[in-house]
Amino acid sequence: MGICCSTDDENTQSLQNAPPGLDIPSTSNPHRGIQRKLSKTVTGMVKTIECKSIQEVKAKYKFSARALGKGATSVVRIAIQKSTGNKVAIKQMSLSNLDRRALSKLLNEIEVMKTLDHPNIVKLLRVMKTPRYVFLIMELCTGGELYDGLASRGAYNMKRVASLTEQMLSAIRYCHSKGIVHRDLKLENFVFENEKDGARLKLIDFGLSSALKRRAMGAHVVSSTAQPTDTPKSNRALMEARVVTPRNMAVMKMKTFVGTVYYVAPELFKGQYDEKCDVWSIGVICFMLATGRPPFDGESFKDIERLVKRQIKFDKREDKHISGDARTFIKSLLERDPNKRPSAEEALKMPWITAVMHKERRKSKHAVVPGTVLKKLKSFASQTALKRTALLLMAHHIAGKDLHALRSHFESLDKDGSGRITLDELTNGLKMSNLLKDEEEDDRSSKLSDVEIADKNMEKNQVTQIDKKELKRVFEMLDQDNTGRIQLTQFMAAMISTNEFNDDEVHEAFEDLDKDNTGYITMGDMKSFLGRDFSTEHAKRIVRESDKDGDGRISLTEFVEIMKAETKDTLDVDADDDGDVVG
Repeated sequence: MGICCSTDDENTQSLQNAPPGLDIPSTSNPHRGIQRKLSKTVTGMVKTIECKSIQEVKAKYKFSARALGKGATSVVRIAIQKSTGNKVAIKQMSLSNLDRRALSKLLNEIEVMKTLDHPNIVKLLRVMKTPRYVFLIMELCTGGELYDGLASRGAYNMKRVASLTEQMLSAIRYCHSKGIVHRDLKLENFVFENEKDGARLKLIDFGLSSALKRRAMGAHVVSSTAQPTDTPKSNRALMEARVVTPRNMAVMKMKTFVGTVYYVAPELFKGQYDEKCDVWSIGVICFMLATGRPPFDGESFKDIERLVKRQIKFDKREDKHISGDARTFIKSLLERDPNKRPSAEEALKMPWITAVMHKERRKSKHAVVPGTVLKKLKSFASQTALKRTALLLMAHHIAGKDLHALRSHFESLDKDGSGRITLDELTNGLKMSNLLKDEEEDDRSSKLSDVEIADKNMEKNQVTQIDKKELKRVFEMLDQDNTGRIQLTQFMAAMISTNEFNDDEVHEAFEDLDKDNTGYITMGDMKSFLGRDFSTEHAKRIVRESDKDGDGRISLTEFVEIMKAETKDTLDVDADDDGDVVG
């Protein structure tokens, strides 16, 4: 259905837009460059494993013979991780005859995917590479492409269209907040998590994505059109020092013509565009989901270029099921002037989306947060920094497990659908679920007798509650990257227990933290995992806290002992500023 469009300029431009710090090798010897630089593009929770041959990959994963998809230099297959039994998708890409453009695309896709953690974006779990191949181990989605779903139905009912559109916008809003523009949104690049009715939608394929650049007072700053909402606090002050106000910034328009022609925004034909091109593409998809036909259906590139200049029209007879609010919404996304087109965040607040989704959320059985969720949040916050880090890593790799209920709790707290939870959202969610202590009631209770207090506890069924001060500390422990928001994996890390994992999985977490493969977790390993926004002293403190024999490193035996230790139930709210519990 899609006609892929690119020009020779994309080759040059993609190299210019390669992520900072990546060396693009010359065409004469591309393999040396990728062997030297690929490991540096994947840090934190996504580890690159060097392998001498494909047999080392097959020792960890059992591949199916059937391919989920094929490209010119890649193939995607279902595989089973032998240590866990979890099913994953593995994208195998050949490095043979890889030219500069293809290598740049590969490096860009890895660089982008490793930074993403959102319920509606497919998760990159691990990277393995041999001299001839690169393997991307990813979360498996078995429900098929959105294109196939539409083709089998002809069109979706408008309630489902609203739900799917909200999920697409939520994913893109998240990408834009991180300064990432996808540039190739289409039906084929959204897949369903599973085959169930109402399955979650996931965005895939970031090969054509790009960092949006801004020019500010002579300096280049990678950002979205607004100041990034998830910039680490240690970087935010620097960015504010370089960029005084948004008025000092002029969007540096991207000029590469990429994407699939049915979905491209009018400004692409003029050669300049920004992140609003993604919003247009979602408008095209939304129209197709609602009507079963493309809004601009031409036979050639020139046909589409001519048709996108026209106002879209709804058929009086065939489209009578589409409400006025829905038509207004679709037309706004397909506004030809990008300055008048809403952002992804603004689109999520439009009446059609908010009205439909508010009704759906009120029906959800997970609208109220159970007390067990709060208990797990408090328990997680009371663990050592190393155990919290290891649980975060393990949570990143549990995509194959049944997480529907836990993710539903996350979504019930994520009121604005951003894919992240703020402290205000967590506070309000617990308050609505009667899990937040009433400070005024506490003042009144202090005057009651012990018997009266006991009676009140019985009336509340002895529900676990938390006060605002302790909740703030719990939030800070979950927000391990200091963005002011809890991402899905961080929330899941608090919900899981090490008892759910076998010894092989615990050992694998140790190996992933052991970045330099020495058989020990060192301060350098922790620094590499945490990233440059954390101090060396912070990394040292994590190691020192769990280093039982005082040799300055953590052995596998020490790590297993820490992970298997019984969970504490209390949190010291007078912890130090770096988030380590004093005790």
